[in-house]
Amino acid sequence: MINLFEGLYRNYLKHIVSCLLFGAIAFLFMIPQLKFDHSDGSWFQKDDPVYTQYQTFLDQFGSDEFVVIGWHKNDNDLNRAEYSKTINQLIQDLNSIPHIENVGYPYPGLSNDVEGVFLIVHPGDKFTDYRKEISEGVRKVLADFKTSKIEFHLLGIPILDTQIDLDMGKDFGLFFSLTLLVISLFIFLLYRSFRILFLVIGVIGLSMIYTLGLMPVLGFNFTLANTILPVLLIILGIMDSIHILNHCAKYPESIKKFGPLKRVLTPCLITSLTTSIGFASLLSSPIPAIRELGIVAAIGTIITFIVSITVIPFVLGKMDLTRIPSLSKPNRVVHFILDQCFVFTKKFYPFILAAFAVIFVLGMVRFSMPTIATDWLSFFKEKSTIQNDYRFFRQNFGSVSTLEVIVSPKDTPESTLKKIESLKAKALSLPTVTNVIVQNSPPQSINPTDIRITLLTTTLASNEVKIIMDELQPSLNQLFPHSAYITGINAIFVHMAEDLVESLVKSFSISFFAIFCIMFFYFGFKLGLLSIIVNLFPVLSIFGIMRILDITLDIGTVLTACITLGIIVDDTIHFASAIQANLKEEGDPLLAVKNALHETGYSIIITTLILTVGFSVLLVSSFKPVINFGILTSISFVLALIADLFISSSMIIALRHFFKQNR
Repeated sequence: MINLFEGLYRNYLKHIVSCLLFGAIAFLFMIPQLKFDHSDGSWFQKDDPVYTQYQTFLDQFGSDEFVVIGWHKNDNDLNRAEYSKTINQLIQDLNSIPHIENVGYPYPGLSNDVEGVFLIVHPGDKFTDYRKEISEGVRKVLADFKTSKIEFHLLGIPILDTQIDLDMGKDFGLFFSLTLLVISLFIFLLYRSFRILFLVIGVIGLSMIYTLGLMPVLGFNFTLANTILPVLLIILGIMDSIHILNHCAKYPESIKKFGPLKRVLTPCLITSLTTSIGFASLLSSPIPAIRELGIVAAIGTIITFIVSITVIPFVLGKMDLTRIPSLSKPNRVVHFILDQCFVFTKKFYPFILAAFAVIFVLGMVRFSMPTIATDWLSFFKEKSTIQNDYRFFRQNFGSVSTLEVIVSPKDTPESTLKKIESLKAKALSLPTVTNVIVQNSPPQSINPTDIRITLLTTTLASNEVKIIMDELQPSLNQLFPHSAYITGINAIFVHMAEDLVESLVKSFSISFFAIFCIMFFYFGFKLGLLSIIVNLFPVLSIFGIMRILDITLDIGTVLTACITLGIIVDDTIHFASAIQANLKEEGDPLLAVKNALHETGYSIIITTLILTVGFSVLLVSSFKPVINFGILTSISFVLALIADLFISSSMIIALRHFFKQNR
């Protein structure tokens, strides 16, 4: 592979860069075709039995989605006549909204001063396609009643779904602009050169154009899972750029000759492969949105590597590096810090290793899976309007959600009726179930004898919904063996929670095995094993941090372990590669560690700062899963830096005789 790069670099570098620039124009025109997709189909496979079952239910009974509008009837300055007129007009306007089957009023609440309107979404083959239309219609109607001084509260899947779409669009633009601004400022302060800044921005821009332009070609759109793509692409582009820039500054001959460039190209290639594998491991997920993120991010990583390794040396070859002091002169402060790190590690390595061993063992012993949360409500911040409205309904209304049970009777009507009454009693005995509604299947449906049993519940939380399902399932098996099933929008999200756990275990296992096979192959047994142990430290810490901070396992945090592992090994590879090269040249492990710190320590510190700052941008997201992802990844990068600079150095110092004898 390296020989191939050498041949292309020596003979065709100018042509490669030209092709990259012209090719970007074509891919640039593909980007406007991208759309935001939060349909149910983006979260479930089409042949998923649970999802298929839910589609069958929709075909037979229509939508289980609804919208509820609630308010305090005494919380206004209207007299009784004005109030009655306002509400009647409200009902009339709501009835005119497309895709609304009927409007129920009054919808009584548990509180005496609370009432509401219940809007049933009209059944349709693709009702998810007009959630936005319903939500916008309802909000438009309510906006016309602002003068009434009635504070309306909204609840329902169409409302939640539409808000997610709006926030996704806002977050995507915010992540891109804020990350680019923060990183640009960081790069400028680091190198104090507009030319270097524009070079790095150009590399990022080219990589992003190619990656995003490929998405519509592959049939992908933006989902909640891949809203982090701008941050990922920007940061990945900068990480490779930093290592290549610093290497070219240290070895100027690399710019004109390929030979010295090999020293950084090989580690960059390996890090790109390991990062790609970390992303590609997400292909094992049963959730389509997560698989798409894995594909796009893996391709984007390779594209970024190709762009960085060609464009940067080509452009630097046209520059006078002596006019850029930050490149031509070493940073004395950083190198002084690195010297002190080495002195500290050399003196206290037994204590460092002892502390690491205690943390590692405790992490392995006390490892436990975090709490799972996949309900849509968990996506939103606690102070959001959505959460405020949910609290209103939960405090004042008997039910805020539904769960569906479909029965295909095999007995006589009398026997079936008794069994249904028994099932109703079991359901009503559960603390979160407030009412049970039984209705026959429409005569024109596929199975007209089927019976629909709707459970009204006080919760949207998937873990609480799962409790209901687990409690009911034994009764269903006993009363209606092989002739009844639980479904509904909330039921399939419980299924999604189980898919998340499967995603985490599967993806991380694949990523861990593949990455460290590469590292064993590249470094050999000694450095390969060391790299494995060192990188387990921040990964295991993630789950401990989730327990401490009470962060749940959701659509965002499920990505953390795989993505973090794929990224944090990058600096380890650069550091271990430098140690390996110095061991061959010097033979002395202590000197190899010291030289490797000076050779790569600066880049490792800088890339860690960039990673931490870059992923911290996610903290401004509208979604809790994305915020939690930003928190966990930022902390893990800092822990990975500590592991690289101190733990790996301590292990080599402690085992220096082993390395010396077997070099």
